[in-house]
Amino acid sequence: MKGLGGFDFDLLVANTAMCGSPAELVDRMGQIAAVLHLDQQILMFDMGGMPDPELFEAIELAGSEVLPGAKAIGNHRSQTSTNRGPN
Repeated sequence: MKGLGGFDFDLLVANTAMCGSPAELVDRMGQIAAVLHLDQQILMFDMGGMPDPELFEAIELAGSEVLPGAKAIGNHRSQTSTNRGPN
């Protein structure tokens, strides 16, 4: 599906975009962080003209449920890597 300001929605969802429940997003963020050895990720909202009420709800949900879960994964990863000693 094209027409979103040059974005191919189907390609984004298949490869880099994250869509789903808060738990699914936390899981996917954890997987991506582990595979790519990331300590930071950037979240972008409203890639295709989402109505404001839905956009604000998504941002609030990310702040209340996704980010705390992602932070917990990050804390666990940093403790695990600290406990491993030098590589």
